[in-house]
Amino acid sequence: MGKEYTSYVMDAVYLVEDTWRLKKFNTKKLSQNSIKDLINEELIHNKPIPTGLEYLYSRHDPKTGMTGVAFLDTKKKEVIVGYAGTNNSTDAANDWLTDLIDIGLGQGGHYQSAFDFYREAQRIAATKGAKITTLTGHSLGGNYAQRVALEFNTPKTVVYNAAPLYLLISIPIFATLFKKSPQKAAELFIKYMQTVQDIESRRKGFTGEVIRFRSTDDVLNMVSNLGGGFYLGFEYEFSNTGWHLQGNFLEDRAQKHIRDVLDAFEKGEYYPSNNNLFSGFKAVDNYTLKNLENFLIVNPLKKLTEDFSPEQKEILGKLLIINGLASKRVVDRTFSEDLRGGISNDAIDGQNGDDTIYGEGGSDRLTGGAAGDVEFLDLRTCIHKKC
Repeated sequence: MGKEYTSYVMDAVYLVEDTWRLKKFNTKKLSQNSIKDLINEELIHNKPIPTGLEYLYSRHDPKTGMTGVAFLDTKKKEVIVGYAGTNNSTDAANDWLTDLIDIGLGQGGHYQSAFDFYREAQRIAATKGAKITTLTGHSLGGNYAQRVALEFNTPKTVVYNAAPLYLLISIPIFATLFKKSPQKAAELFIKYMQTVQDIESRRKGFTGEVIRFRSTDDVLNMVSNLGGGFYLGFEYEFSNTGWHLQGNFLEDRAQKHIRDVLDAFEKGEYYPSNNNLFSGFKAVDNYTLKNLENFLIVNPLKKLTEDFSPEQKEILGKLLIINGLASKRVVDRTFSEDLRGGISNDAIDGQNGDDTIYGEGGSDRLTGGAAGDVEFLDLRTCIHKKC
């Protein structure tokens, strides 16, 4: 039995990326068929393609460091798109810069090239009578895959030791920068909030499945979780699979677990997640989670702004209100609508109409009105009021 398809693509994309970088393909001089032949040769000799899978297309963007690859499932006529993660072997500086700025500070500048590749792969898939149904990636590649899934509402996404979509702890970092360079910090902060709001907006209409496989000792996820990293989907942990590298997911024991989980989802069954913290936060009570968000964002902001000048406080306050982060009093009097708080302490009342009420962060008071209201304590911490 060959490797499970998503894990193979997740791993093979690194070899594809190395081939693009080391051979320095010039797309103006080389046709896609020539590049395809050269990459196929590398794969055959170094990472044999599983039966039923066919290399279709790839591209590398030297500016952002993004590399995408598309493989065709010849039996199902479905295409799997994979994105490379942080690659220390050929372009560590570019990839780590993307990790730090675009994910760590939530700037999102790396996504456009990933979107462009997806569209290119869609076009090529259509020539084969196929569609993209699955996304995958490891580390930074998992970040790409989650965001691309939201953008195109891709049916299935399977990622490995993935980086988060954004970090909540970035907000106090902006407040620290604000003291030294208000204008630059404001620009970064507004871009961060635009990235977050784009993600949240896309998430509302997202109907795909996201499955995250993670090593118990994965350093990236440990740090990310401490910083309030936000992910999509269900998470499944693997013990004794190393600290981060993708190769551990290709071992026989891990391959069996991956197949078991994916087969269950394929049949429309729910496969119990073995992670009790980040699958709906079932094991952590809401009080603890509110304290966590207060610890990560609200309290640091208060402390950092203690010695701000009145002018600085006024500017920062306006930014927080504009981006939905300050304490708010939200009242719905007539219409049926979504009512959302900020990350601080909010009082939210739904009066007439059928309202969905979200207390985003901080210690919130949520009150439904006379009609059929649904109350969500926190988008990041609670699936439903009763959790």
